[in-house]
Amino acid sequence: MTQEEYRAAISRLQPSREAVDRLLAIPEEQPKRRRPIRLGSLIAAAIFVVLLLGGTVYAASHWFRMSAEPTLTERPHKEVDGPTQPTDPPKPQVGIEIEDAGSGNYVGFTLDGFSIPGADTRGTNSMQSWLDYHGLAQNAALPGKAEGAYQRYYAAAPDGELLCVEVLDRTGIGYRSYFTRYETELVREGTLNGLETVWLRIVEPGLGDTWHLFCRDAALGCALVVSSSRDFARCEEVAEHLALVDTGVPIRRSDTKTVFGLGRVELPEGLRYWENVPLAVELLNAASADPGQDLTALWRSQILSRKDGSNLSISVRGERFDYTKSQSATLLKTGELNGHAARWYRNVNYTDPSLTTQGPPSTILVIWYEELGCEVEIWASQEETELHPGELEEIAAKLEPVPVVLTEEAPVEFHGLAQG
Repeated sequence: MTQEEYRAAISRLQPSREAVDRLLAIPEEQPKRRRPIRLGSLIAAAIFVVLLLGGTVYAASHWFRMSAEPTLTERPHKEVDGPTQPTDPPKPQVGIEIEDAGSGNYVGFTLDGFSIPGADTRGTNSMQSWLDYHGLAQNAALPGKAEGAYQRYYAAAPDGELLCVEVLDRTGIGYRSYFTRYETELVREGTLNGLETVWLRIVEPGLGDTWHLFCRDAALGCALVVSSSRDFARCEEVAEHLALVDTGVPIRRSDTKTVFGLGRVELPEGLRYWENVPLAVELLNAASADPGQDLTALWRSQILSRKDGSNLSISVRGERFDYTKSQSATLLKTGELNGHAARWYRNVNYTDPSLTTQGPPSTILVIWYEELGCEVEIWASQEETELHPGELEEIAAKLEPVPVVLTEEAPVEFHGLAQG
């Protein structure tokens, strides 16, 4: 192999130009020996040394990448009044990137013959419901075995054990990159149940050691994570029962992703804004198609409050959602607001973890902006149509969603055992 070919090959690792030149100079610096040392062997060993010194660990197939101390801009932490001040979280330690296979279909999985007796599985998503929520399956039944497939399986056992299996989402721009804040160790890599697998141990506050298998099926072009609070043996047991299911639904591909923000408006008397995270802070470390766009006066969500303790929340999303799919929601009426399609719902609030005790009903107003492809939701903690007639409509009439086009999404903190 020529030096030019080696230079091209190791460029995938993204070392500095100086490191590349140093690697290529190594063979010339070796003392003469009776048995000539192959250039390839020296380069391979030198690459490994550079990766170790540079804090980067690559899986053998290059689909899984870790980098030490990723360069991320941290969110500012607002101080509060009183003796208790918020504690800044530790800085990110490790970055994780998953290679995106590009086009393909949405993939789910089954766990034939595996279960944890008595476990609470309320954090589980079926593949059918997940596709329906995102408007991808047009409510059609999935073929064959896909009808019983999961997009995410979550189990909390009576003894405190946590388990999560989740197919990583690569819609839009592709896989999100991740980072961790705590001690993270790549233990080994190999093959498990026909899947390329990386074994990762992470120490998390409140959980201690947690164990994670990052798995990829090259043929289906999908990746998933099996996470356990117990040990690697539990992760491996689950992986052995796991079978991937191709839904046949094509993945939507795009070089960009559009998110939306809302400016603050003048509120009706008796309402005030709570502090919330501005959109500019939410999008730290993301790349915008228009870097000069002013995001400082935009919010993805806003919380409004009253002196009586009730509140409203306003949020915007780039998709439609029908609350009648929830057993606790009823469609009250449909209509128009300022030329936009609107829907009013009455939703039952549950105050008991067993989901049997009802609290006061809430009201949800949803407005669809066809020309922008986004939906604004105002959720009231009380039955606003009864207590404050016309208030939601007054607020909605002033809202103007603003699109923000991203060419790269911000990395997200990896929490493999988070319920939501």
